[in-house]
Amino acid sequence: MNLQIRFIDFTEYKEAESVWAECFPEDSREYIDCYFSTRTSPEYVLAAFSDGKMIGDMHILPQTLRLFGRNIPIGFVSGVATLPQYRRKGVASALFEVAFDYMKQKGYEATVLQPFDPVFYAKYGYRPFVYRQYVKTDGEASHTKITNELSVPDAEFMLNTYDRFMHDRDGYAIRDLAYCNALIAEYSQSDARAIRLKDAYALLYTDESSAYVCELCGERASIDELVRALCAEYTHIEYPLPADFSPARAPSIAFNCLCAFNEKCLLSGTGYSSIDEAAADNAGRFYSFDRY
Repeated sequence: MNLQIRFIDFTEYKEAESVWAECFPEDSREYIDCYFSTRTSPEYVLAAFSDGKMIGDMHILPQTLRLFGRNIPIGFVSGVATLPQYRRKGVASALFEVAFDYMKQKGYEATVLQPFDPVFYAKYGYRPFVYRQYVKTDGEASHTKITNELSVPDAEFMLNTYDRFMHDRDGYAIRDLAYCNALIAEYSQSDARAIRLKDAYALLYTDESSAYVCELCGERASIDELVRALCAEYTHIEYPLPADFSPARAPSIAFNCLCAFNEKCLLSGTGYSSIDEAAADNAGRFYSFDRY
């Protein structure tokens, strides 16, 4: 198979949407429309073509990561996709080869992604460094309306709350107001909610009886109240917390994987000899919310 790997232009953006929709059928049309209008753009889409047809792609989003006490430029890789009939033919490997060269040229110190399977991405050099602990709770599902204190957060509140919550942690993306506005847009879809209670907010996907919380951020007491409010509305709630918030037996999964282009340089002055060592030592402090 003769592959051409290159960044797309704006005339091919709809084709990239189609690749995403076919490869990630679990994502709603609302989510895809929102993602392609607020989170990414043609200049970030690296695609694989065969005989003029787009058969795979990935999105390389510029971010600033707070890591080891400093801000570093990274490429956040999302939406790595190959059309089903072209899988196991080296398409992803070809994309990553070009992507790594591009990110190094851009001056990124590392690349980060959220893995569907850490083992799959290990062959490209990605290692887990952020772990999430998930708490699952069965609620009472009462028919009582949620307290009037619940509201929709605005971008300024979200940003200030996020910054306070993350200030003594590591391994997270630096955000701005535009980013928070994009989050609010994403969680305004029919199957999603953005809610605030006092000094905490939550971003969640829902169905009639369950809530899957993607982000829960704020002061500890307000977080507890917000979880109780969700328990009053849904029969099942699943939410993430940092290790120092979570029950000791809460399951932990690799949430973010990192590949450093110069690991020795990245770890300089930290006292660590590898990303694995750093991740193991900082399990409760390395934390990230970002979902792509």
